[in-house]
Amino acid sequence: MSEAVRLSGFGVFRLRDKSPRPGRNPQTGVAAHYAARRVVKFHASALLRAHVERDDDAVERINKAFHRVGY
Repeated sequence: MSEAVRLSGFGVFRLRDKSPRPGRNPQTGVAAHYAARRVVKFHASALLRAHVERDDDAVERINKAFHRVGY
């Protein structure tokens, strides 16, 4: 499944299918079964990562690249 929502300069949200799997309750040790499900996965953009890491040089390079391509 490749459903995705892209937010320029922020990141990409994608839906992902997870298969069913066996598991257990860590407190009691009782076996459990986890059903298949869909989850949202987030991948941060280079710009967001640079801001979080406070890498001012990278932020400046990325911003210049965005402006060159018309964002």
